[in-house]
This record gives sequence, structure tokens and C-alpha cells, in this order.
Amino acid sequence: SKTLDAFVAAGRTERDAYFSTTICLFAGMLLLRLLDAFVHWLEHGKGSPGHGIAGGEAAADAEAGTAAGAPPSEPAKELEVPARELRQMGINTALALAFHNFPEGLAGFVATLADEGVGATLAIAIGVHNIPEGLCVALPIFYATNSCAKAFSYALVSGFSEPLGALLGYAIIKSSGEDLDQLVYGILFGIVGGMMIMIVIMELLPTAYKYDPEDRVTSRSVALGMAVMASSLCLFVA
Repeated sequence: SKTLDAFVAAGRTERDAYFSTTICLFAGMLLLRLLDAFVHWLEHGKGSPGHGIAGGEAAADAEAGTAAGAPPSEPAKELEVPARELRQMGINTALALAFHNFPEGLAGFVATLADEGVGATLAIAIGVHNIPEGLCVALPIFYATNSCAKAFSYALVSGFSEPLGALLGYAIIKSSGEDLDQLVYGILFGIVGGMMIMIVIMELLPTAYKYDPEDRVTSRSVALGMAVMASSLCLFVA
């Protein structure tokens, strides 16, 4: 509604404001989807040793041979990932997550501008979601270098893109003047709104179902969150 109100305040008719809001919303969703595709290409562009059906069969054969007292086969030796490859895997993951986290920082900043409560909730949700992402960066680096400091540093640097995303949002807002150009405000909120929807669909919900595969609390929590937000909006309008 803030996007729609901003377009109306910028002088557009209600009909044009509605169309502009819809376009910005889906543009944000498409932008995040394209960025996610780029991240996956960057992260999985090179095959990882030991993955897939062939890797799984080799691991099973190696385990069976070891249990029978036989010497390790050649496929089993190939499963040993060199430290160089582990380090490269960690660097690629860190770079991919840096691109991935950038719009999350932008979304958090804009959400806080709209409503501090929404911004705080989104920040907590994204923070919890980023814990396993940090492990994905730190663990390969640690096993490659045997250095906790390096593993921590790589994971920390990969998260710097989120405050950079927030700084970009701040720069866009400030560049429009102290009074906030309503057109810029509407476009920014619309695009980020679409990005936030995709963050929930592609990141937060899959992570929740990963830790709650039997759906004991996830669906109820989603419904409860929606009810809380709807109630707060009703109270705001009243």
C-alpha cells in the first residue's frame, strides 16, 4: 500500500498507480530470481567431486571394500578432495553468497523505513537463515587451511554485502532529496517488496521446512505471522 500511495502522491491516477505498483512488484521478484540463478551458476558451475549417482556408488563400493578388509579402490582415492579444491569451493560459495545477500540488506533497510517492527522481524529471520550459509563458507576453508581465523574471516566477508545493500538503499533515498521523491520512493518500495516475497518463497520457507520436515509448526507459524501482520495493519488503518 505504501508503494501505491507513493505513486498517487507523485501525481499518477489511481489506475496508473496500481499498474505501476504491480509492475515494480513483479520486477523485484524477477530481479531476485535472476540473481539467484546467477548465484547458482557461480556456485555450481564446476562439478564437485563425489556428488551425483556415480559419486554415491563409488562411496558405497569403497565403504563395502573397507569393511571386507580389501584395500581402497581407485574411485575411493578420488573421493579425497584436495585442500586446494576445498579452498576454491569455500571461496566460490563466499562470492555467491555475497551476491545473494546484497538484496537482503536492501530489503531489510527499506522494510525498516516502512515499519520498524517489520524491519526487525525480517532482520531476525534473515539472520537465522544466514547461520547455515556462514557454515557453508567456513567449513571448506577450515578443512583446507586448518585455520579458524581464515574460516571466520571468509564467512564474515561474505556477509558484508548485506550492509552494502542497505547503504545502496540509503544512497538512493538521499539522492532523491530530503523530502523523498515520491516516484523514487514508490519504485524502490515496489521492487523491494517483490524481492522480499521471493526471499520468503525461495529462502525462508524452504529453510523452515528443512528443519521441520513433518510440518509440525511451520504452517502454523506462517499463518500466525500473517494474522499478526494483518491485525497490525487493521489497527493502523483504524
